Amino acid sequence: MTTPIPAQDENCEEFPRRPLVFGSSRRQLLASLAINYRVAEGEAEGGVGYRLAPLGSMTDEELAPIVPVVRPDCRITLGDDCVLAVLPEKAGPVRLFAWGPAPLAAFNRMNGLTPLSRIGPELAAEMGWPPERGFAYARGLFLHLVQLRVCLPRTPGMP
Repeated sequence: MTTPIPAQDENCEEFPRRPLVFGSSRRQLLASLAINYRVAEGEAEGGVGYRLAPLGSMTDEELAPIVPVVRPDCRITLGDDCVLAVLPEKAGPVRLFAWGPAPLAAFNRMNGLTPLSRIGPELAAEMGWPPERGFAYARGLFLHLVQLRVCLPRTPGMP
């Protein structure tokens, strides 16, 4: 089983282009089934649905219009040196990333309203980076959070 790329290593902009890998306990399997069901419901209502594993292989152009959203049943908390998530299918909190200006700025923009096409350039401007680096970082953090089951691509009808 491949583990998620840790965002705390600040290598978000080097997140590999490959299908995302999810390890599953029984609880996590049920959560994944529920998420995929919601994606299918959105597609049935005429929306665009995204299967989660292929997100990692998508081109920048395909990812640009995606709007990241933190799962509504996920509670974000603060640790001593990191940001944590409490998920209903996990026994304890999950470490998301270390405190730092780049991950915090990118994560705060993953609000269910802002597409990756805007998060990247805004992050780049705030950090003094070239736009390509801002998008690469936003992409990597988003995919890392998808693998941790914290973020999803927003679909129509989703709060």
